[in-house]
Amino acid sequence: MSASPKREAQGGEAPSQESDRRLVPLAWIASRWSCSRQTCRRILHRCGVRAVYLGGDARNATLRFDFKDVLVVEQRLQAS
Repeated sequence: MSASPKREAQGGEAPSQESDRRLVPLAWIASRWSCSRQTCRRILHRCGVRAVYLGGDARNATLRFDFKDVLVVEQRLQAS
C-alpha cells in the first residue's frame, strides 16, 4: 500500500503531522500479517505502539493504529 499524497492545508500552509497521519484498522493489519487480531494487538503492544481510540472511551471506541508505526514494527521484526 502506498502512502497518501500530502495535501495542502488551507491558506497555503504545510499540513500538520496530525492531519497527515494515516490510521489503519486492526483487521487490516491481521490480514496483512496473516494472523489473528489479538496476536497483532499483542505484538503492537509489546513493540510500544499506542492504539488510537476514535469516538469514545477505550471500551466502545473504534480502534486504529498509525500506518507508519505498523511499518516500523514490520521492519523491526523482519530484521530480527
